[in-house]
Amino acid sequence: MQKILIIIPISIYDGEISLGPLYVSAELKKTGFNTCVYFLNLKRIIGFPIIKYAWLYYQINKVCKSFRPDIVMFSVLTTNNKIAEKIAGYIKKKYGTHIIFGGIHSVVCWHELIKKKYVDAVCNGEGEFSSVEYIKLLKNGLLTEKNNLNIAYKINGNIIAPSDNLSFKDINEYPEPDRDCLEKYYSSRILTTANFITGRGCPYNCYYCNAALLHSKKGYLRFRNPESVIDEILKIKQKYNIKKVIFSDETFTLNSNHFFILMNLYQEKIGLPFVCQSRPEKINDEIAEKLKESGCEAITLGVESGNEKIRFEYLNRKITNEQIISAFQILKKYGITAQSFNMIGLPEENEENVWETIN
Repeated sequence: MQKILIIIPISIYDGEISLGPLYVSAELKKTGFNTCVYFLNLKRIIGFPIIKYAWLYYQINKVCKSFRPDIVMFSVLTTNNKIAEKIAGYIKKKYGTHIIFGGIHSVVCWHELIKKKYVDAVCNGEGEFSSVEYIKLLKNGLLTEKNNLNIAYKINGNIIAPSDNLSFKDINEYPEPDRDCLEKYYSSRILTTANFITGRGCPYNCYYCNAALLHSKKGYLRFRNPESVIDEILKIKQKYNIKKVIFSDETFTLNSNHFFILMNLYQEKIGLPFVCQSRPEKINDEIAEKLKESGCEAITLGVESGNEKIRFEYLNRKITNEQIISAFQILKKYGITAQSFNMIGLPEENEENVWETIN
């Protein structure tokens, strides 16, 4: 049985966990592979850059020697890609292991990553499908220059570009994320929360957001069956004794019919406090009242800039100041803590605009 090590260059803390690689691990296990998901401990390198890579290499050697992977996968964001690249180069040089990159940075920048001599393949779609199919072909020696996968790879050093037909499976066909790697964090109570997705995708086309890139491909926006979401939460609640739920959807209140069915089930079967995120124009009295009844403690709304012109022209966020103010007032009325996502340093932004955002 082939062993696949999935490295996530993010330290564990009591909050959101990167679910993408956990879904990939679950699909790989379902297909018959042996996986190990490993979260790098980055905490010791903060403020001590001189020991940065020595500490990371120590961790990598420890897990590689104990697990002995045939393939190493990385799930990366733009913010941690440089660390992942450095470690991938180290693994390739020392162990000669096959290296695959995934994560949203890989989707956006696959053409840059695949040129790296230590990278063998880059996932350009959802890893549950692309990487699993690629590994099966690789295992059986069936890779050819005719690439029907959403993954770039190399044959004899030649780069084989991914298929332009970026497709997405029914989200309800995917297994629940593999949380076995989190067992020790729950038993030690480093983790007391768990995050879940009730769907994938966002129909809006904000210029800065990866969701817009994925939404441009047909079929990315999908919703899970509400009953399956509740079943998953119930299992994790009972198994790990979690105290709070985090919904990681980009826009939790996007589909109002789906939202109300889910919240009714959540009230009936779960009953834990939760947090989520959404958009200002997707908040009204009916939704806010239901959020409060169901246990919502806090919600974060995407504002990004307090200047309407910057939002419209540079971010493509067609939300008026009045809509933003109304959403926050409604949430306050129902006693829900309202927070906002904001960005500073946008094109044409000056100090006055920054204060518009703050105020």
